[in-house]
Amino acid sequence: MTAKYRVRSKETSDRYRAWRKQNPEIDSLFHKEKIKNWEYWYLSKNDFPYDLLAEKHDLLIPKRLFGELGDATEKELGELALIKKQLSPIYEVFLETSVDLSRSIKRHYHLHCIFFKDKIGQ
Repeated sequence: MTAKYRVRSKETSDRYRAWRKQNPEIDSLFHKEKIKNWEYWYLSKNDFPYDLLAEKHDLLIPKRLFGELGDATEKELGELALIKKQLSPIYEVFLETSVDLSRSIKRHYHLHCIFFKDKIGQ
């Protein structure tokens, strides 16, 4: 079977697979390189970005561990809405991947904050 690289380059995909193999039990996101902190959330550099499509790709991660947005508290949701408003001039898309199909870290909800490389129609 030929490998498909849908969102990550081969190099980034290989690095991510190697990291997952070395860390099979990791099911939460606590990145060291934080870009910005809020009370309930933080923005982190993504070590394994979707580099085939993204010029900029960071992660918005809750400080409290939960798997689904529906598990967030009212305060976490309120702050998330404010953060998205603050970050919308910087990122084009806030992407939530499917828990069942594509999210590799299932127990720790997170949003992919993306600014695309190319613009359609330009």
